[in-house]
Amino acid sequence: MRAHLVFGLTLRINVQMPLPLQQLGLIHADLKPENIMLVDPMRQPYRVKVIDFGSASHVSKAVCNTYLQSRYYRAPEIILGLPYCEAIDMWSLGCVVAELFLGWPLYPGSSEYDQIRYISQTQGLPTEHMLNNASKTTKFFYRDMDST
Repeated sequence: MRAHLVFGLTLRINVQMPLPLQQLGLIHADLKPENIMLVDPMRQPYRVKVIDFGSASHVSKAVCNTYLQSRYYRAPEIILGLPYCEAIDMWSLGCVVAELFLGWPLYPGSSEYDQIRYISQTQGLPTEHMLNNASKTTKFFYRDMDST
């Protein structure tokens, strides 16, 4: 029963959540399990509601280098100090769905350095373009100028 509930809830979250926010041009910027609530677990077991819009902003008002997203669900562009858009919510949602399925956080870093290390180990290094344009690259990566 638990696997069925998790799969049903995961499917419902994936289908139900991202579209309305994106259609409104909103970035929630703090999607995490605590901000995804079951509406009525008895009568509508898979219906969810997103709460806590305290960090939300319109896409046109997104500001780089702002502290956003809880660490386990923080997108690479936020960690690296890159411009961002609604995609950061999709990253967070993917992390939440993985956590629901696995039973523990996908990237349980104790710091931003840990986070980017976990992400790089599983997803590969950020692209050259990202690293060249990020304001925080030097906090996490060392560029060997001698290598070709």
